[in-house]
Amino acid sequence: MLAALMYCMVTPSKSRWRRILIDALAVFGVFKILVMFLLLNFLIFFPPSDRVMPILQLLLFLPSLLLIWGWIYWRMDIRYIARNGKRMFLFRMSADDSPGPYDYVLASFTSLISSTLGGFTGDTRTARTLILLHGLMMWDIMGLSLSRAISLVAFSSK
Repeated sequence: MLAALMYCMVTPSKSRWRRILIDALAVFGVFKILVMFLLLNFLIFFPPSDRVMPILQLLLFLPSLLLIWGWIYWRMDIRYIARNGKRMFLFRMSADDSPGPYDYVLASFTSLISSTLGGFTGDTRTARTLILLHGLMMWDIMGLSLSRAISLVAFSSK
């Protein structure tokens, strides 16, 4: 994996192999995030002996989850534009601006501090479903964090 990242750093940014390699690494990241998401949810049924570890895992997992969702939004939109000629996700921007990868990651991180993704909506059913899945995962992680924090406080007060 490190060799693939080094290759991406030295090849031109418009290279087809670089894009394929980055997409392959991101798909690997998506599968890794899904497995970690399931394992974090299973910790409810099998609590570890260390009470601090689960909340630390959740806090360290959150940025990875948000980055992956930003990549998913960006890649799905780019693919949809190539096929249909229009955007899958709509941004509230001036007509001259077109969103870049940063805007998709920013929309993903905005979901952490806001209950709605203001200025970012789905134009297709698939886009709205992706936004819904992202929201459900975020609420799940927030609920797990809250329950772990309460468990930590309750255990330390005994």
